[in-house]
Amino acid sequence: MSKHKLLVAIFAVGMTAAVFAGCSNEKNTSNGTITSGITLFGNKYTGSYTGKLNNGNPEGKGVIEVDGDIVSKVEGTWKDGSLDGKCTITYSDGSIEEGDMVENRFDGEITKTFADGTYNVMNYNSGIPNGAIKYYDSKGTLTDYDWNYEQVPIKKLISQVKDVKYSQLIYYPDNYVGKMIKATGTVESVYEAKINAYITIKDSDGKIYVCKCKNMKVFNGRQSISQTYKVGDKVQVYGYLLKTDMYTHFNDDKSTKYNQYTGTLPYVEVVYSYDVNAGEFNPLNPSYTYEDVAKNPYGYAGMKAKVNGKVNYIELNNKKNTATIKLEVGDKQFYYVNFKYNKKTKVLPAINDEITIEGKYYGIYKEEYIKNVDDIGLVDDDDIEYRYEVYPYINAKNVIENK
Repeated sequence: MSKHKLLVAIFAVGMTAAVFAGCSNEKNTSNGTITSGITLFGNKYTGSYTGKLNNGNPEGKGVIEVDGDIVSKVEGTWKDGSLDGKCTITYSDGSIEEGDMVENRFDGEITKTFADGTYNVMNYNSGIPNGAIKYYDSKGTLTDYDWNYEQVPIKKLISQVKDVKYSQLIYYPDNYVGKMIKATGTVESVYEAKINAYITIKDSDGKIYVCKCKNMKVFNGRQSISQTYKVGDKVQVYGYLLKTDMYTHFNDDKSTKYNQYTGTLPYVEVVYSYDVNAGEFNPLNPSYTYEDVAKNPYGYAGMKAKVNGKVNYIELNNKKNTATIKLEVGDKQFYYVNFKYNKKTKVLPAINDEITIEGKYYGIYKEEYIKNVDDIGLVDDDDIEYRYEVYPYINAKNVIENK
């Protein structure tokens, strides 16, 4: 799948100036064939367009066949000179890509089928692929699973990682900033910020890495596919070197060895990571247990969710007609649920109601609390220390009352 946004432009070739110079707003619609050009993925092609026309320009359903090394045919609906609606692109290698276009960009679920009948499915957002990539055989059986990170499959990024000595990262960071590296170590500390987690790991040689993970609601296009960790977990990390710097987010109990953090440390923006002892998440055989979802919130992101529980807490936004529900599903086990409602909504859950939620997993919700709550009366607001507890998050489509 190309990493470029799909940008499409249609232009007529060899048409007289009179076609474009008229001031009339009247439509002159017809069916016909014209010589046209199309720009896909930054490449321009010329070919024969057949379909509906308005004043001699593509407007409505049509198909353009081009002579190119990559694209051979594009079929879809044109509106004001742009592809808008259902679209099918046929490539020179025999593969076919189909889905919806919105203002010249793929948007929503897109399927690419190859000459041998195998295919993959992924989601686009305004021309940018994001989230999971599902691979199927010719019989429709799910055979593999991956995720996009900055429009590139994560497995492809991992395959490009090379071993780099720690000293090289420290002394010559500019040679590696923006490049993929890997690290293996034991978690020394976990600090939850508002939209990120900062995890320090120590490798077998006692060297420290600071790992930055985006870990809130799913961050389209640049979502770290990482598990949740605690101190003592052994983890494998793949990510981009961000910088070298000192680390300031120490453990609450100051149990980390302070002198190891006063020097220069490599910061890694995590793309993919997993608990070595627990193992990688298997998206081909998910268990859907609370423990597995809580451990792998971004592995499950986008998968269908159906959970039963009791409403522990609810907060309403009456302007947006949304409810945030904390759903208790077991002993110290909670999901946070985003629920949209309107006047036609049949079930409006309240505290202690037993309900069933249907929707999709959507990463993590961070529950904010005040660390130094006992000192609130003695300090200014600026001195209040906030911390976060993390819980798996669900976007609810349906709420069912359990009777």
